[in-house]
Amino acid sequence: RHNVLGALTYAIGEESKNKLLFVGNQDHCRNTGFKSLENKEKPLFFKPLTYVWKSVTKGGPYSASNTLLIDDKPYKAFLNPPNTAIFPKSYDPEDKEDRLLDPNGELCNYLKGVAEAEDVQSYVKTNNFGLTAITNAHTDWTFYSRIRYNPGPKKLLIMNLNGFLIRRVYYLDTRAIPEFRKADDKYGAFFLYKREFSEEFMKFCLERFEVGIWSSAQK
Repeated sequence: RHNVLGALTYAIGEESKNKLLFVGNQDHCRNTGFKSLENKEKPLFFKPLTYVWKSVTKGGPYSASNTLLIDDKPYKAFLNPPNTAIFPKSYDPEDKEDRLLDPNGELCNYLKGVAEAEDVQSYVKTNNFGLTAITNAHTDWTFYSRIRYNPGPKKLLIMNLNGFLIRRVYYLDTRAIPEFRKADDKYGAFFLYKREFSEEFMKFCLERFEVGIWSSAQK
């Protein structure tokens, strides 16, 4: 936080800093558990607008219809609703022609339109600016689509074994043995009938949850 505030004061001045509605930092980002494509050693963080909408009340309420995120990294807005962010190019200190922040320049003219628009999402959708958002047409979509299902620490999913994933039947219990289904396997004194798609289902769950099995049968 100290690093953010120091750089912020230098960038915009103390007077403007004191007028800000809030200052977020890495604690308010979402650690995906993945590494950046740009740097394999750099953790990949997202900026979820839900944090702002839930915690910032002054002047609100805020939502997708009246919020715009400006970031030079499109992936940081990946989990947010569409058309709630624009992505100007990153600042290059060696670019002597950089005029992005000029109050009479293209960005500020664009923001005038945002300020006057009835709905931010509608305005952004019909008025492109900067880099494109990451959608299923993006070259890195496969990578980022995996992260969509890993927005943070995984939730715990607990499921039963017998009766849910499989049916286990004692081999001498003739009344319980299915008449028109051959057992898939036999384990000890039990016939095992595996439910269709059980392996695919488990792979699906393991990608999204920490999974535990809780059976009431003896060990």
